[in-house]
Amino acid sequence: MVIASAGRALVESPQWLHVAGQIAGTMLLVELLIALVVVCALMAGLAYGAWWLHRNVIPVVNDYAEQAQDVMTRAERGGEAIVERVATFNGARKGVLTGLRVFLFGGTQREGAPLATTPRTTFTTRPIDAAE
Repeated sequence: MVIASAGRALVESPQWLHVAGQIAGTMLLVELLIALVVVCALMAGLAYGAWWLHRNVIPVVNDYAEQAQDVMTRAERGGEAIVERVATFNGARKGVLTGLRVFLFGGTQREGAPLATTPRTTFTTRPIDAAE
């Protein structure tokens, strides 16, 4: 008997709870519809923006692309020519200064450690001293 009365208590709910559930369901549906409308408006705006860009901007870019490429090529060649002239001038200046120094003071041989040394072929586990 206790089980039957407990089951009846679970099935029978107050009327206000049923009304609150219906209100909650309706509010959820309204919120989801508002979110759907906002997302659809954003997509429509993006689609219109892409269409406008394709219609108004892309033809202008296509018209001037060849001219822009020509200007960029000329600028690149001009920059390379300037770099080449500066390097030539700097090399000639260094050559003249070196020639004058050798002519006036004579050639001097540098003595000291060679610039490149042979690498070690064996490895040790002991620490390397500074004198080595």
